Amino acid sequence: TQNQQSLFELALSNAAFFHAILCGSSLYLDIASGSPESSHSIVHKMEAISLVNAQLQDSPMVSDATIGAVAFLAIVEVCYCSIIGRYFETLMFGQFVLENNKAWSLHMHGLIKMVHLREGLQTLNLSLQGKVCM
Repeated sequence: TQNQQSLFELALSNAAFFHAILCGSSLYLDIASGSPESSHSIVHKMEAISLVNAQLQDSPMVSDATIGAVAFLAIVEVCYCSIIGRYFETLMFGQFVLENNKAWSLHMHGLIKMVHLREGLQTLNLSLQGKVCM
């Protein structure tokens, strides 16, 4: 059943979720190599956001995969901000945190609305429930 799919299976079934995971993976590689956010990371993030917006306009029912995409985008914002903060201690970092917090906040507000539309966490895929609660 869909409620038993792994996060990997959900991501493979939905382009927005897949791009959100690719964004997170790309950001990890950027950080590990000491680079700023790469064009690959930005492209995957923008594609994930665009696909999520299209999915929300196309269907009144919110899928597990769409919720997963938004949850991963929120996680990416938090992780990237906390990791990059270790490398930069400047005024520019303060501005970066503010912008990142805005993006995280948008993702979280959308996530909360989607979970309410689904009538609670218990209706979500079991693998996804833990990620949404992070």
